[in-house]
Amino acid sequence: MFRLRRISLIGLTVSLLLIGQGCKSKFEKLRESTDIAKKYQEAVKLYEKKDYTKALILFDDLVNVIADGPKPRIFITILPIPITN
Repeated sequence: MFRLRRISLIGLTVSLLLIGQGCKSKFEKLRESTDIAKKYQEAVKLYEKKDYTKALILFDDLVNVIADGPKPRIFITILPIPITN
């Protein structure tokens, strides 16, 4: 009886863990995406909403991807960084 209960509990735990792994947020799906334009647009939106942590993560991903390309400086210069005096 206890063995059956333990097996059921282990099965339930494994099932919940597998289901939880499949539920990714929009942000996590975007991070794994290879669509550079969409990542950039979302990073700018997050930056404008003052969600700097998520925006920085996306910008960092983009810089890493584009730095291997032929013109990395062009991309880096168009980041929406505020200029203060």
